[in-house]
This record gives sequence, C-alpha cells and structure tokens, in this order.
Amino acid sequence: MNVVERKRVAAQPRLTLTEAQLSKLLKQNYSLIQGSRQVLKKVFEQLLAKEKFICLTDKNGCMIDLIADIETVQFLFENGLKLGTNVGHGGVTAVGKVLKSKQMEVVNGPEHSWDALLSWTCIAAPVYFMEEFKGVVSISLKIDEKINHCKIVVQLVSDYVAALLRMDRKLKPDRLTFFGALILDNQIGLTPREIEVLYHLKSGESIHQLPDYLKVSPNTVKSHLKSIYRKLDVNSLEHCLFVIDSMIEQATQLNIECMEKG
Repeated sequence: MNVVERKRVAAQPRLTLTEAQLSKLLKQNYSLIQGSRQVLKKVFEQLLAKEKFICLTDKNGCMIDLIADIETVQFLFENGLKLGTNVGHGGVTAVGKVLKSKQMEVVNGPEHSWDALLSWTCIAAPVYFMEEFKGVVSISLKIDEKINHCKIVVQLVSDYVAALLRMDRKLKPDRLTFFGALILDNQIGLTPREIEVLYHLKSGESIHQLPDYLKVSPNTVKSHLKSIYRKLDVNSLEHCLFVIDSMIEQATQLNIECMEKG
C-alpha cells in the first residue's frame, strides 16, 4: 500500500454520533434544514444528471440533510456517508475546502480522499444566516456529467436558502401572544428583559443590532443570551428560536382548545 492509498483509507468518514447526539444536531439546525429542504428537492428533480446527490451540512461540516434516490442513499450509507457524518474533515472534500475558504469550491473525483467519491465531482458553496456562516450546500455528480451549469446552480441555491431564512425571520410575531406565552411558562423562568431580547431576535433583528434597540451595552446583551441559552438548554441561536417557536405553538394551541371548550 503506497502513501496515497494509506491517506485515502485513513480518511474514510466515520459516524460517531449517538442517536441522542444526532437528534440534538438536527434540532440545532432545524431552521436551516426546514428552510432549504423544498428548494434542494426542487433542484434535485430538475438536474439532468443520471447519478447525483445534494448534501447539506452544518457549519462544522456534519451532514444534516441528504437529497438522493434510494440507490444512491444506500451506496452512501454503505460507505459511511449519512446524517451526522462529518464530511468536512479527515481528507480532501468540497465541503472541507468551503469550511476553510468560505467560498464556492469544486473537487473532482481523483482529488477526493475518500474512495466512495473517486468517481464524483462535488461542487459546494457556503450558506449564510444573519451574516454568519451557518453551513454548506453541495451538489455531487458523476465525473462524466457536465458540471459548469451546476456551479451557477449551487451558488444560486445557497443565496436563495439564505434569503428564505431571512424572510422567515422577518415574520414578526404578535407581541402579546409572544410575551404572554413565555411569561406564563414558569418552568423556564425567563425574565421580561430576556423575553424582549428573544422577541427582537424572532422579529428579524441581529444580535449586533440589539444594543441599539434595547439601549444597553453589547456585554449586557451577551449576558442575557447566556442566561437564555442556559434556561432553554441550547447552545445556538437556531436551536433557541426552534424551542421558542415550539413553546409559542403549544401555548397558541392550548388557547384554541380552551376557547373551543368554553
């Protein structure tokens, strides 16, 4: 076995996440997954290539969504490429290159470190959310397929997903419902000021804008966010807003049921 072969074998992806860890990973990236899935499915259907797959990863390179036909999913699964797999580290991949450059990257088959991808060309581009790097979307095709047009498609998809996420964040929630649901949830124990921080974030403002909106220092905002994350047991803004959305939805549903009974 030569040096190149040893490197390639050593770089095979390995899934190390437990079921609980995978579930947490998907919840943390709920907004990104849900905001992009329909777009990725539509692009997949319209690609003329016979063999193809579309992959979405989080900001660390872990696969959080995969669009492919059954045969390709099975092939990838057998080669260690599945939800939770870190496709951004452990060798040369398009996702890994994007993680470093934060721009579109292309890796042709022979350049890959993983045997499973030696006959594929992968085109990847970063996805930004609230001006922060949040993940990577990639399209992979057999190397004999034409890929020039796919470079444009991948860039458009990443830009469109970012636009969809911004639009979703700008759907301003009803203030009374928002505050009422969170104040009445005594188990969480959020303070009115913390709820106000969450309200602004849910309304589309960025963390960097909060000091101006709330007339406080950046350190005070950080302190509020740290307390909120601790109380909600989350470690990212996406996961935080996912939990808040669930709480608001449950409170709204409860109000509807009470009104129907009354």
